[in-house]
Amino acid sequence: DRPCLFSYAGSSNNQKRDIAASWIEARLSANRDFIHLGPVAGIHKVSWHYDRAGSCRPRPHDSYIKQLESSWFSLCLPGVTGTTNRVLEAVLRGSIPVIPAEQVKFYCLPFRHASNSIFVKNNDWGRAINTIALMTREDRLAMQKAVVKLAYSKGSLNAITNRLVINILG
Repeated sequence: DRPCLFSYAGSSNNQKRDIAASWIEARLSANRDFIHLGPVAGIHKVSWHYDRAGSCRPRPHDSYIKQLESSWFSLCLPGVTGTTNRVLEAVLRGSIPVIPAEQVKFYCLPFRHASNSIFVKNNDWGRAINTIALMTREDRLAMQKAVVKLAYSKGSLNAITNRLVINILG
């Protein structure tokens, strides 16, 4: 069982991400159903690491991997180019990606809303967070099983590898 309902780790690097992150942070602070990992009792644990512009706090890679592996869902806020490697990293670690709906086509993987991912429509991250907060453990298990199946299918591994190579080589 994964201790975190969802997680996010990233930095401030574009306006679209900053707007979404600010909204999510405010929502998490105002809602007692969500707690950051710590000693406080609550309904859902959340791992949230958002570094503001100018921050020099790089996270160790193994810490990031553990965060993905301990979270049912990974929020995949837009990157500088609109897409982010976080989607692929989440899939490879069995964490269900929460992706802006307009970006799904760029990942070349057969993502299906509420089957192996959650689509964020019209930048409504609040609705996506509410959707995952209301899911039963059985629903999360079924989605996670679909993500693992997606990650280890031959076509998906080729698509993930190609996507990462393109991102590395430019």
